[in-house]
Amino acid sequence: MKKSNILRFSNKNFCSIEKISFAISLAMVGFLSSKTVVLGSFPLGISLVAASSEGLNMILAICGSIFGYFGAKSTGISIRYISTLIAICAIKWSFNDFKKNNNALYVTLITFVPTFITGIAFKLAYGLTLHSFVECVLESVISSGVSYILQLGFKSVRFYKNRIETGYTLPMFFAFLLLFPLSNLKILSINLLNSLMIFMVLVMSENLKSFGGNLSGLLHGFFQMISYPNDYAKIISSIFSGVSSGLFSKLGKIYIILSYVFTNLVVHFQLNSKIFASEILEQLIGVVLFLVFSKKIKITKNKLESKSEGLKYLASQNFSILGNLFSEIQQKFEKNSENLDKKYTNDSKVIVNYYLGGISKICKQFVDSLENESDINENMSFKIKKMIQKAFNVNSKVILRYNDLSKIIIQIEFLKCDIPENMECLEEEIGFICGKSFMRPEIFQNGQSVIIKFCEKTKFRPQVRIKQHISKGEICCGDSYKTFFDGIGNYYVVISDGMGKGNLASISGNIATKTIHSMLRSELDVESAIKMTNSILMENSSDESLASLDILKINLFSGKSYFVKLGAASSFIKHGSKITKIASKNPPIGILPEVNFSKIHFDVLNRDSIIMVSDGITDTGEEWIETLIRNEINDIDIVDKVMKISNEKRANSSDDDMTAIMVKLLD
Repeated sequence: MKKSNILRFSNKNFCSIEKISFAISLAMVGFLSSKTVVLGSFPLGISLVAASSEGLNMILAICGSIFGYFGAKSTGISIRYISTLIAICAIKWSFNDFKKNNNALYVTLITFVPTFITGIAFKLAYGLTLHSFVECVLESVISSGVSYILQLGFKSVRFYKNRIETGYTLPMFFAFLLLFPLSNLKILSINLLNSLMIFMVLVMSENLKSFGGNLSGLLHGFFQMISYPNDYAKIISSIFSGVSSGLFSKLGKIYIILSYVFTNLVVHFQLNSKIFASEILEQLIGVVLFLVFSKKIKITKNKLESKSEGLKYLASQNFSILGNLFSEIQQKFEKNSENLDKKYTNDSKVIVNYYLGGISKICKQFVDSLENESDINENMSFKIKKMIQKAFNVNSKVILRYNDLSKIIIQIEFLKCDIPENMECLEEEIGFICGKSFMRPEIFQNGQSVIIKFCEKTKFRPQVRIKQHISKGEICCGDSYKTFFDGIGNYYVVISDGMGKGNLASISGNIATKTIHSMLRSELDVESAIKMTNSILMENSSDESLASLDILKINLFSGKSYFVKLGAASSFIKHGSKITKIASKNPPIGILPEVNFSKIHFDVLNRDSIIMVSDGITDTGEEWIETLIRNEINDIDIVDKVMKISNEKRANSSDDDMTAIMVKLLD
């Protein structure tokens, strides 16, 4: 761990223009915030300090705020606010664990309590009245509310600083702070700084979409608050116009402009505020500047320039995995084809045709994913690669990308001989660089290499309970199952019931589950995996090698889920006392060359349970299963009771293989 700490310190670049500009900007914002009047008080400097999470940033915010409080207030007021800042710092530093404690609720509380206590003490010195008490409470609520909003803003900046190339954002912010002395400079009653701010809002909305609109809109509103503290229409319209232009940014420049102007007019109308000709001209100048210069200002880098190296690595890894999969399938086909006599020649041609069709579809899927892979972060990938080289003295290929929910997925490829022994240290360092918590890494064998996938910590975690019964007189269970993560935030449950029972059924079921497992973990789509599995089972069609297939996929970030059922038994979803049965009449795989199926979509929430069973259980009826699930208080006991009752019901009939799996979602 000592080595890890030295590495972290060496990775910090204190001389980058971005960090210097942000540090100076934060100090100036602290100075200006402490001078901003909100309903007769000055709480914004306190809010900024409370929301600042990193040590250096916090110190700069404190320095700027203290300087501002000393400069323009009476001695008593200055001492009061400075003592509040000291109290907040003492609370934060006494915990000495910003990452764990610096959440929204924590920041809100440590802002409210010191502000309220010092406010009451100050009021007592001058005589506490009901009116002054209410003022103190209101000030504390405002300061804690603003600190909550700023906390969310800092988190967004940290995330998008890694997510998007925002190198121009902070210098631009710093530039406008330097231009602030021009806020009162007017030419023919036109405030040129306001026109520049409008121009900046439109440019940020075009380049950084919703994030840019939100950030620049808040910044514009902040400047309006300082310049025109009593003109609420200017302040509110500036904020909401920026947010609106960001929301409509994907539709193009014209929609950005129209949404900005329309929102501005609506806010003024709702607040019964007049819009003067000078304000219209300020907006017009900002819009003209945007139309003329926006093409020359690109905050994000060109996609081809910034993503090419990552795309190359991603393509290399994906097609390497694909090649190994097909090599295994080819060996299997050649082995089985030796046992095919002439009367099966036509069948084998059909099987080969579907193999080639499946391969074609899988290759197309990879190509499509590469073309749409616009969320590879080259900068962060390089940082992680350099960290691994320094900390573990090994070379690696690193790809940091984002899924469609903007969650981080990291793929690291090592030679087998170079895998780091201390995986916990690797996970810790990656978490430090990305500022995120990650799940336990998934490890994939890929020929002479090993791919390790780190997935950002998910919202849900599955609690799983499995129970299986082997038919009497048999050694192997004809039911085969797999439960697994795919390394990108999805959890799968696969159950396959081979034809018959015992060893023969076990072979078919195992072929199905192992093939599905290997392909889904390689990020192939479920359709390709099922068709390929069907082709493999069709090779053994002379042995009647068919199997049911029951696939459950749960996205652990969003709860979006689906079932695919091919000859499978019904499943049950428990949400409180409500039970939903999922059933399908699709035939098993391994019978027909072509497989047709549909996904049954649904959403799961915290503490929902999903119960999957094989047909050895549902053959005894389904109503009793629903009743048991509905009445059972402890969901973890459901599979045990299902298996026990099913065995009792089969006591007077033929025995069968049985499988019951319960997945409970916990946040």
